[in-house]
Amino acid sequence: MKIALLGPGHPFRGGIVHFNSRLAMELQKRSDLDFDLFYWKKPYPEFLLPGSAQSCLDKESSLTFHSNGKQFLSYTNPLTWMKMIITLHQGGYDLFITHWVHPVHFPVLKFILNFVRLFTKTEIVIIVHNVLPHERIRFDASMTRSVLKMAHRSIVHSDEESKKLINIVSINHAPLVAFMPVFDQFVTDDDISSSVRISLGLRTKVFLFFGFIRQYKGLDVLLEAFHLFAQTHADASLLIVGESFYQENKAISAKDRYLANWLPDDPVRSQIVWIDRYVPNEDVCRYFTAADLLIVPYLSVTQSAPLQIAYAFDKPVIASDLPAFHECVSTGESGYLFETGKAFDLAKKMETFFEKPIRSESVKRFRQKFSWERYVNLILGNTNHGGNGL
Repeated sequence: MKIALLGPGHPFRGGIVHFNSRLAMELQKRSDLDFDLFYWKKPYPEFLLPGSAQSCLDKESSLTFHSNGKQFLSYTNPLTWMKMIITLHQGGYDLFITHWVHPVHFPVLKFILNFVRLFTKTEIVIIVHNVLPHERIRFDASMTRSVLKMAHRSIVHSDEESKKLINIVSINHAPLVAFMPVFDQFVTDDDISSSVRISLGLRTKVFLFFGFIRQYKGLDVLLEAFHLFAQTHADASLLIVGESFYQENKAISAKDRYLANWLPDDPVRSQIVWIDRYVPNEDVCRYFTAADLLIVPYLSVTQSAPLQIAYAFDKPVIASDLPAFHECVSTGESGYLFETGKAFDLAKKMETFFEKPIRSESVKRFRQKFSWERYVNLILGNTNHGGNGL
């Protein structure tokens, strides 16, 4: 089978970049596949980027997970759209896999996929990371509908997203409900937990929040919950790692904004360690190995890359009880769920974790169902028919 994959790659940042890179690694090692990889050279126009265009580039990481591929597709250069079409036509591919992340990609993908549909026999598979964006924009549903109806098959990562896709797009196939695989590319064999804890001044119990800070991720709920928990747990630390995705006032740090209503002499302040910056790939392991568990207090979600990084490190999680998390968190086996947006309930689950700790061996067994080998087999094993993969 001959396959082409189009997606973002280094030097761009973000979870979809890591997802695409890891998927490419899995496809490349399959001896039964003839695989070609294509990257976006410019996935967005500058005026749509948060901050400056340079802020979306990963200049910090020396470890990139980058696989060799052709990188020429540019959002702002229609000639490269034609080059992509000609390349796909001449390649005679059985399968063309790409990603739907945000309606901003509508003009490029609509143009390319329309030609692939009309002039090739290539089957189009779209991995739908977000049916609709977290921050809604005008005409997002119509743009999503227009592009996703071009797919022969759509892959989603939760039942909720599948229902949303069916409601928005009139498609003649059932979406394949897969899962978000573990992001195991960050794992190392080095035992650095103790040294990292000492260097960061962490205490005995360590909770981790990791990733871009965005409003829908519920960091304010976590801070309120930790403040409640810390009243009786002076031995606990909250480790917050990640930069703000949108930063209106560069002079004010995320820490100062989120803790603006806390008293300056509040003793709980000293129990919070805040790494307010983008973390290079090679440093991701430092924070996950140092933590006892990850907390994902999201207010809305399709899936979570930090959660699957935690599983790769055999770390349990506490997550909000959103439908997508019900599908990937097993209570008492891989973590605990709390009532979305309720700080008091999250604080109780933090207590529960240390009363009834979940061992790494349990998480390791549970995460086997989220392997990349299984994910790729779901995609390739359903190339001729629709239906659920789980």
